[in-house]
Amino acid sequence: MTDQHSQLSLDDQAFSLIRRFYEAESTEAAAQLQQQLEQWQQQSTEHRQALAQASEDWLLMGQLSDVASPTYQSAKQPANKAHTCTVAKPRSNWLGAGAALAAISCLAIVACLTLWQQPTSSLQTASASSAANWQQQFRSGYGEVQQHTLPDGSQVTLNWDSEIAIDFSAEQRNVRLLHGEAFFQVAHNPARPFVVQANGARARAVGTAFNVRQQDDEQVTIAVTEGVVAVTGDKRQSLVLNASQQVAVLQGVPGAVQSQPAQRTLAWQTGSLIFDQQPLVEVLAEINRYTRYQIDTRYLPSPQAPVTATYFISRTDEAIRSLMQLFQLQADMRQQADGNHLVLRPALRKPSQ
Repeated sequence: MTDQHSQLSLDDQAFSLIRRFYEAESTEAAAQLQQQLEQWQQQSTEHRQALAQASEDWLLMGQLSDVASPTYQSAKQPANKAHTCTVAKPRSNWLGAGAALAAISCLAIVACLTLWQQPTSSLQTASASSAANWQQQFRSGYGEVQQHTLPDGSQVTLNWDSEIAIDFSAEQRNVRLLHGEAFFQVAHNPARPFVVQANGARARAVGTAFNVRQQDDEQVTIAVTEGVVAVTGDKRQSLVLNASQQVAVLQGVPGAVQSQPAQRTLAWQTGSLIFDQQPLVEVLAEINRYTRYQIDTRYLPSPQAPVTATYFISRTDEAIRSLMQLFQLQADMRQQADGNHLVLRPALRKPSQ
């Protein structure tokens, strides 16, 4: 295992190699750099991960014509298949149909495959013989994403620090989200509805795919990526969600149905956070889920300022720094009884000369 200093050095090396390759001024230079990339990434798993991250960083910097678009596996694929991501081709005048482009594209895709085969993830499959009456509880830790295949063939993915309790009977498949976030790919069975309950909200499906997130403020957000889900609150208010829609249920009362692209719903499963005109305070709250400290946003000068951006879950500090620069903020780390708090406030203006 490498320490933090070594890993940062490795990241810098990878980014330098990627930058030199895409900025090469001839096919000969690109071919030489391609060989260097192949040799470099074969040194260790850490090298391959650093190269995959550097490729994504380069794409997100806007140096290419397209942006990398990680895609989550289809609900019809087996759960034990690795996540995959596709990498956009570089924009360059000399790279028409050269072999170097094909080779480096394959190299980047292999690196992405390695990156998203998360070592902290786990896959557990229950015995089909116990499908009728079955109880189980799953919990993920900090920095851990878990995948489980249930006895009925349904699949569930747990986000960081999440927990569910499952109670299957012959009549109904019940799941309770105790805390955190989970994505469900439900096996079709009209005779046994699949019901997820969380803090006053109830989502009922037959065969579909949807995400449920329970927040600290007693709000539950349900987003559908495939099929139809019926949502009910504590007071029996009910509504129907179709694919690419979501609703927030606050204290058992459903709010208005909103549009929610499936790519944004599934982003956390590929290590990304996607924001589209979302208030700064909400963006920071989302980022805060993946940090070891609490972000204090009470002193933000413009908490409702819109943010459109894509960040990496593994690099939350960089996300915070970019937002501080964009909105001219400064940060103070304070130690309190419940842990470290990062206090964000307006940056002090430098005195005029």
